[in-house]
Amino acid sequence: LRITPEVAVLYTSDDQSAYTVSDGLGGTVLVPGQTVDLGRASAGLTFTHLGIMGRRFDGWAFEPSIGGKLMWDFDTPMANAAPLRAALEAGLAIKSDAMEFSAKAIWDGVGASQLRIARVNLTLKFNL
Repeated sequence: LRITPEVAVLYTSDDQSAYTVSDGLGGTVLVPGQTVDLGRASAGLTFTHLGIMGRRFDGWAFEPSIGGKLMWDFDTPMANAAPLRAALEAGLAIKSDAMEFSAKAIWDGVGASQLRIARVNLTLKFNL
């Protein structure tokens, strides 16, 4: 069993200057400038079962994994966003000496009423 901890803190800020656009009637419209900030702290664990499954799969390793992450948005541009949410993931990696294929399903937005994100990550690697 491999336990992989993850802790991260990120912060980014984007400044957009004011500008004008044509209103289509010969005039202009001022679009005000803005600053958008995003700050997030996250922590999580992934549990991976390590091993080789069966003789007929000689040389192939099958590694199922499950994990979760807790995320806190301490500075967000979305006024109605839940500041605290979780993401759950489950995956499977199939490995040999020559290649690795992995698939992971992630459900983000656990505990946040206005956010539901489901995604799948597929990865294929070859050892040259």
